[in-house]
Amino acid sequence: MNEITIGPWSGIAIRISPWASQCQQELYDRVHAAGDEHGCRQAWLITKNTGRFGFGTPTYRDSRFDSRRGDPGAAQGSSPARRLGDPDDD
Repeated sequence: MNEITIGPWSGIAIRISPWASQCQQELYDRVHAAGDEHGCRQAWLITKNTGRFGFGTPTYRDSRFDSRRGDPGAAQGSSPARRLGDPDDD
């Protein structure tokens, strides 16, 4: 191929790229609208990540779980309350 043949195709690719990005963003917004709305109602942190082929994937994080992260008892599943079946149960 010579430059005359390649030239028009590069111009088309440059014009199509922003249009394709806009279509991907609109599709992302439509697909994840319900989940994003639910996350906003619950006051979750919503992070948009770049996924495969430019299609994003959201990550939802509930900030209430941040306080349990430093609690060593939370990692082992124990709680300060008595459990059923303890020897002290009557």
